[in-house]
Amino acid sequence: MEQDLADWMQMGNQILDKPHHTMPSGLKFELAAETPLLMILFNTLSQRIYQRYPQALIRLRNWDYDSLDAIIRGEVDIGFCGRESHRSRVSC
Repeated sequence: MEQDLADWMQMGNQILDKPHHTMPSGLKFELAAETPLLMILFNTLSQRIYQRYPQALIRLRNWDYDSLDAIIRGEVDIGFCGRESHRSRVSC
């Protein structure tokens, strides 16, 4: 997941580095994430956002049952969720 995030940030930077693009101000980033992912990714993600957009405002919300709908409605810009990579229940 960290590599995917780095790839997306690189693509965004390449688009913004084009000469015709001006640096926007007053950007707001609405993020929704599950707590474990938030603890792992937020520091790096926020540093990268602030390096690129020093005046940006980042708002976080915990991932909940309504988060996917919030992304679809445009209330959340980026959502981070995960799934278990191991079986939570072992059957005999």
